[in-house]
Amino acid sequence: MRITTPGVGAPEIPEKGLGAPGRRGPRTRGRTALGRLPSTAAFDTAKKASPLTLDERKLVLFLLVTLADDRGSLARTRQRLVDAYGNREGHWCAGKTEDSLLHLLAKSLGQSAASPPPWERIVDIIEAAVPRARRNAVLGQAAALFARSVGWDRPARDYAGRFRHRLGSTNRSSPSR
Repeated sequence: MRITTPGVGAPEIPEKGLGAPGRRGPRTRGRTALGRLPSTAAFDTAKKASPLTLDERKLVLFLLVTLADDRGSLARTRQRLVDAYGNREGHWCAGKTEDSLLHLLAKSLGQSAASPPPWERIVDIIEAAVPRARRNAVLGQAAALFARSVGWDRPARDYAGRFRHRLGSTNRSSPSR
């Protein structure tokens, strides 16, 4: 059985699942992760300036836009992470629930992000949440943004995928790790 949310042209959502009515708690006040960040300037609030650099903000915003569902939420991404890695011992998602991932991801993806996620975590998130047909393109763009945000030529020493830096980029060589 399927239900729809109120409103003209509202998307159909499964009865049991991510976007079920009433799922959002009072802490979001109807604003999703993506809804809070219409631009890189929105990382700063009246009470607190973001610690992120402009390049880090661009990376986080790119990931949010890429990973958000049609409601601007990361709920589907969290579910896919739990499904893909929740039972993998030693993985950063091991044993996590969708709610615990909400708090973990908020530290690196969202308005109050203290730092962008590490490259290895970005790869895991993209591999779990992005459809296979778009995965290489998304990973390539994320690689370029990540490398730029940390000032390296490549996002990681062993990354062999395609990516391109924008003209005028001032990247330093990546550290040997």
